Amino acid sequence: MENINLIRKIAWSFQKSTHLEYDDLFQEAAFAYLKAMQKYTPKKGAITTYSFYCITSHLKNYVKKQNKYNLNIDYDEEITPLMSVSNYIKELPTDAKEIVNLILEQPLKYSLMPAKAVKKEIGNKLIEKGWRWSKLWIVMNQLKLAFS
Repeated sequence: MENINLIRKIAWSFQKSTHLEYDDLFQEAAFAYLKAMQKYTPKKGAITTYSFYCITSHLKNYVKKQNKYNLNIDYDEEITPLMSVSNYIKELPTDAKEIVNLILEQPLKYSLMPAKAVKKEIGNKLIEKGWRWSKLWIVMNQLKLAFS
């Protein structure tokens, strides 16, 4: 198979960002590559550029489907580790604690939401309390660094 390293690299990058099984992602990427080669014509650009676009588009759809069907998790097991970080939370600045406490009030709700939606909802709640957007983003970035 031509461009096998391209397929491997794309599958690997998706595995790192989604934490899905590499073998499954590689198989889907190879399938997308074969489909792309059936439709490829030189008018569509370089073969690697066209392949990259087709493979990444296919994998994005695959990941969305996997995330849609993998919501059957045991929430007690998922939330308990979050609750056990209370000692770590005590060391955070006061503003950061306020954000964490808002999230911990409804951990199940926020765990099912996309990160951008959580950020927006928490941001709107804090803006209503008198926070400024600049302060909000500084504290959000501090939390991101603290928990990464």
